[in-house]
Amino acid sequence: MTRIIKNGKRSPEALEKIRRHREGTENLKSRLAECHFCGHNSIVLFEDSRGHVQAKCSVCREESVYNAVLCRNGTVRFRLIQPQT
Repeated sequence: MTRIIKNGKRSPEALEKIRRHREGTENLKSRLAECHFCGHNSIVLFEDSRGHVQAKCSVCREESVYNAVLCRNGTVRFRLIQPQT
């Protein structure tokens, strides 16, 4: 496996990988997920997303866990999943 970034520049393999990933999401519907703490749009989920996603808000620096499946039909809002303590 080659390094993706060498001397601050992306390798041609990395650029090709980025291009393929962006092309794969061009025709997919996307949905913004808001931070549970401050309401900032933290992440973008595409319609083929499933499972749980953990993201750190760039504004308040809090980490939230989102259940991507609950958002597919748009009727159920994202829910904060509290860690077991």
